[in-house]
Amino acid sequence: PSIHSNDSHDEFPLYEALERIAGNAQLGNIIAKTDDMELAKRILFALFDSMIPDGDDAEALSDPLFENNAVFVLELSARFLISNRNNAAELYPIFLSKFELLFSPKPGQDPHENILGLKFPYVLERIIVTVLRSCIHFFDIENNRLRDELNRSLRLLTQLPSDYLHKVSDRLGC
Repeated sequence: PSIHSNDSHDEFPLYEALERIAGNAQLGNIIAKTDDMELAKRILFALFDSMIPDGDDAEALSDPLFENNAVFVLELSARFLISNRNNAAELYPIFLSKFELLFSPKPGQDPHENILGLKFPYVLERIIVTVLRSCIHFFDIENNRLRDELNRSLRLLTQLPSDYLHKVSDRLGC
């Protein structure tokens, strides 16, 4: 089978990874609360690594379904994080490191040009919403490290170029 008439699944590793996750995992287990911190971290790293493997963004970004798949991964990850509130101080830094990677300029390119650019506004919007949801759900936790990470993620949002925020601002108010 193919995604589009001329595209094979082999060309799009994110699609393959998500197909395996959907076929082999019970989504209720992914979004479940767990006390096993190592399992929780492995789940988040696997989800995020399937979204954009570190150092290999060109192949992942060429997938015509990248944006849909990335939003799916991000939503699963965010729900997993919120379901595991007691471990938020350990899990949230995984989110922040991926967000910082996605918002970082590409090496040797314009500092305003990051991996996502303006090509994937829905992923950008979902990242912003995930940061805001995390602040709403976790800022009351009395953990200085977690609060520092949440504040760092808010600062990251304020440093986005204004054209990025303009692109998604109409959807953020909904």
